[in-house]
Amino acid sequence: MAGKLVPHMNNLVAETAGTPDGALILKVSPTPATNIDGTPPGASSATLSNVASSTSAVTILAANANRKGFLVVNDGTATLYLKFGTAAAATSFTVKLSAGQTYESQTNNYKGIVTGLWDTANGAARVTELL
Repeated sequence: MAGKLVPHMNNLVAETAGTPDGALILKVSPTPATNIDGTPPGASSATLSNVASSTSAVTILAANANRKGFLVVNDGTATLYLKFGTAAAATSFTVKLSAGQTYESQTNNYKGIVTGLWDTANGAARVTELL
C-alpha cells in the first residue's frame, strides 16, 4: 500500500514500506497528487463576476462541472441568503452571509447552481469562480 492516498484526506498518504512489522504509517504530503474527486489539485484560472442584490432569488453561479471552488463576498448592507440549488429564500438557504462576510467553498465540492437573495436590495455579491 505504499504511497496510496487516503480517501477524503487528499494529502494524507498511507505507507507500509520500510516497517519491519508492516505497521501502517500515515504521512502528510505537502502536495497532494489528486483531489478527492481524482482531479489534479489547484485551480488554473478564475472568473470574477458581480451579481446585483435582489429581494427575489437570482443566480449567483450557474452549474459548472469544471468548477474547483468559489468565493462569494456580500458587498451590501443586507443579509445574503445563498442556496446550493434553485430558489433561495430566507427560509430555504445553505449559507447566510451578513453584510461584508465572505463564503469560501471547499475545493471540488459543489458544482451545481448557486442562487441567492437579500433582505433588501442594496449592494452586490462579488463572486470568484475557480476553474
